[in-house]
Amino acid sequence: MENRDEALVQYKWSLQMKYKTLGMLRAAGFQKDVNDHMMDMGTTYFLSSHREPYRVDVQAGLLVQLQSGGFHPLDTEAGLNGAYIFVMTGDGRIYSGNKQEVQHHSSFLAGREVAAAGAWIVRGGRLTMITDLSGHYQTPTDYVEQVLTELKSRGVNLSTVTRKWEGMSSKETAKRLASAGLQRERIGDKSVEKTKY
Repeated sequence: MENRDEALVQYKWSLQMKYKTLGMLRAAGFQKDVNDHMMDMGTTYFLSSHREPYRVDVQAGLLVQLQSGGFHPLDTEAGLNGAYIFVMTGDGRIYSGNKQEVQHHSSFLAGREVAAAGAWIVRGGRLTMITDLSGHYQTPTDYVEQVLTELKSRGVNLSTVTRKWEGMSSKETAKRLASAGLQRERIGDKSVEKTKY
């Protein structure tokens, strides 16, 4: 029954996409998850009902998460280097958690496509720094910028947020890979896709 319900949730979800999405890299993210499973260190994949404690909402301009029966300002201080990892779905839902607990970006959405993935520092609900760091997805910067677009639309002040981009935009990445004669394979929701970035 849960598989049928999960399929229905995914179908409804696909009808409401606001943002472009991409799958995890086959040679990096997917292979890492397979290797973890083979070594009995399995990557935990959350079904929709199990990911809700990691969902991030916005109240009065602050990032909040449901904890102990109520919403509390998100604070990432307990995370590795004071940061949590995050992902955003194509319909704008955001999930974030301590990497020591969640493991990988692929955990939040059970390996499905994301609109953004990275890490951020949040203090008392206020976003102070964001990165595009994700080995599984290696999301181009224009994809990660989508989470900032979503947060701004919900009333978050981004004027003091530091952006630390390690990667490049999808255009720059495509140009660099093309000049080297390379393409990447990404695991999409329906199949493996060849992509320029």
